[in-house]
Amino acid sequence: VKSARADYMSGSTVWTFSNGFTVIYKRMDTGGRMYYNLALNEGFSSIRDLEKGEGGYISDQFFLSKIGQMTASDFLDCLNAEGLSMDAHVGLTYMMLSGSTPDDKLELMINAMLAALYKRTPDTEAFDYYASGESLALTNRKGSREDRTVAIDSIICKDYNYSPRKSLSTISSDIQEKAERYFLSQSQKTNDGILVLLGNVNETELKKLLLKYADCFKTTDKAF
Repeated sequence: VKSARADYMSGSTVWTFSNGFTVIYKRMDTGGRMYYNLALNEGFSSIRDLEKGEGGYISDQFFLSKIGQMTASDFLDCLNAEGLSMDAHVGLTYMMLSGSTPDDKLELMINAMLAALYKRTPDTEAFDYYASGESLALTNRKGSREDRTVAIDSIICKDYNYSPRKSLSTISSDIQEKAERYFLSQSQKTNDGILVLLGNVNETELKKLLLKYADCFKTTDKAF
């Protein structure tokens, strides 16, 4: 641990490890579960070759991959069987990997996060199935309030490519490649963000567990 301090405003503890990885732990009664949120700077607006209307699809791409040699759906099913949850969201300027776990499965939670970040390969079969479904959904959305909002946005902000709204009738064939390139970049600089933990476990034991795995989170000398 490079530094440890108390945040008196929130009542939390902040640990920064030697590689720059930072964790905030807030101890409070959460009914035997630990809630986690790995928040990283830079969202889909950092994908420079993103086409108009593709921003809303980037979050979905995180679990259209194989993780640890299994499909993402099987990976999530395995987590659910152990009482864990995991969700990914990519906004305009940030990315979040969040969920919760039973207090006695903290090590499994950390290993699941590491697998989701670093043991990824594109799953073209899952993507093709997803793309066909999304195209149908957008077709069925025609004339809806959301469809009108997208149309208005395209008129008012016609040169803006980073809307969070899904607005393509078909998804470009290379969006999965763009998304995976983005996820890889994010995973290499976890010191350009923070891991927030909320739960009720012994602080010393939690710090020991984090010390065991902090170096597994890849960081850069300078976060961009």
